[in-house]
Amino acid sequence: MVKDNIIEMAKENFGDIESQQQQQEEEQDDTSSFDCAICLNYVSSKRRFTNENRCLAHSYCLDCIQNHIQAKLDDYNIAEIKCPALDCNEVLDPLVCRSVLSPRVFEKWCDKLCESTLTQCQKAYCPLQNCSTLILNECEASVTKSNCPVCKRVFCFNCERPWHAGYSCDEARGMTDRNDILFGALMETRRWQRCPVCKHCVELISGCSIIVCRCGIRFCYLCGRSRGAQHDCVCGRLERAETCCRGICCPVIFALIIIIQATMYYFLLLRS
Repeated sequence: MVKDNIIEMAKENFGDIESQQQQQEEEQDDTSSFDCAICLNYVSSKRRFTNENRCLAHSYCLDCIQNHIQAKLDDYNIAEIKCPALDCNEVLDPLVCRSVLSPRVFEKWCDKLCESTLTQCQKAYCPLQNCSTLILNECEASVTKSNCPVCKRVFCFNCERPWHAGYSCDEARGMTDRNDILFGALMETRRWQRCPVCKHCVELISGCSIIVCRCGIRFCYLCGRSRGAQHDCVCGRLERAETCCRGICCPVIFALIIIIQATMYYFLLLRS
């Protein structure tokens, strides 16, 4: 009788242990999986993503959050990507998402964030194939000739084309002849100047910096601007720039030429 009672008590205790183990297993099953708020599938908690320290209540599977981020970058060109939950304005943390993204997607996201942060600066992309590096103008002055820090090639910052030495951006758009390109490089090397009106190329060997072009326009050889009453060259590439371009040197030379011509004409009259 006592033995039977002991057996019954053991069975009851064993049944209680089994029920407790079953309850613990059910609780573990509940915590080891969750419902993804995007695909609505029951997913293992090992593939759970939460936007840490921002919106812990919203959970997604890794596949859905990866597709969400990539779609925002590729299709919408968005830098600040928000939580995909409805009416949630929390922004996803790139550092939290880094472990679930491919290196290519993460780098692209970082580039978009840099671009959106530096909107105040002028920017251009290297036009050369297989490069397209983003370059920022951190100077206050305008920039034309630029060197790509990655491929080390030279390009025009304004029109984002390979560097067109000696030609404006508008001229470079329709320029296809290789000889024109080589001549432009020669102009840049020799520092030849072009008339601001007819674009005729001029080389100054010596003498005054004010050039009279064959089209009749007078311009400064130092800065390339038309010579007017208000012209004041400050480029300073040559020592005579300030005096000649400010109209101090040139009138004196013209006056001396007139005096010499008048003197020669006077002596010719005396001889006759």
